[in-house]
Amino acid sequence: MKRYNLIQARKQANISTRKLADIIGVSSGMITQLENCRCKCSIDVAFKLERFFGIPASELLAEGDEKK
Repeated sequence: MKRYNLIQARKQANISTRKLADIIGVSSGMITQLENCRCKCSIDVAFKLERFFGIPASELLAEGDEKK
């Protein structure tokens, strides 16, 4: 099974960090920190990401290989 991570899902959705941040109600810096595994994600933010992308939060927030 293919595993997704937040940065891959965001790029596949063709959405900027700023737009995603606006949609889920956090700062764009928070999105960048989450993508780079530099901060922990609250349950509230995890649920919002899960709903937006339609991908389980456990997969969105898992480390994965970024395709450039």
